[in-house]
Amino acid sequence: IVFNRHLHRAETLVKHFSRSAKHMELRAMPWHETILEAELAKAKVVVQATSIGLHGDETPVAAEAIPADLLVLDLIYRQTRFLRDAAAAGCRTMDGELMLLTQGAAAFTLWTGKPAPVELMRERLAAAAASWWTHASICHANCRRWRRRWSVTPATTWCV
Repeated sequence: IVFNRHLHRAETLVKHFSRSAKHMELRAMPWHETILEAELAKAKVVVQATSIGLHGDETPVAAEAIPADLLVLDLIYRQTRFLRDAAAAGCRTMDGELMLLTQGAAAFTLWTGKPAPVELMRERLAAAAASWWTHASICHANCRRWRRRWSVTPATTWCV
């Protein structure tokens, strides 16, 4: 199930992915709290692919609506409130850092023809992420220019 604040956007994603995921039943749903909660109760995997939680402590789903035993993925490259709430509910969680690392490794191999130095990349990513999130937190609190530059609109959450 693909949820989006704008149903036509969810329908576009479903149409696009249904071509390569014919073995799956994909449906588009509007981003409505009661619908989201009902579908979460039936889900096994949730992929949070919006910017909600990127700059603050917002969450796309209320903590009390998160059932236990889900696999919850948030594509933001750090632990978000959504992930903390999901872990507290008994879910297995993962942030987007591993996705970033594996995409970078695949790109390295594609561009150089050589195996990516994944462990070195993992170390550098961890160091850069710690530094970036510290800087971003300070900038976000104090710099309007940073906010304008990095503002994005919440888009999509997937429930499988």
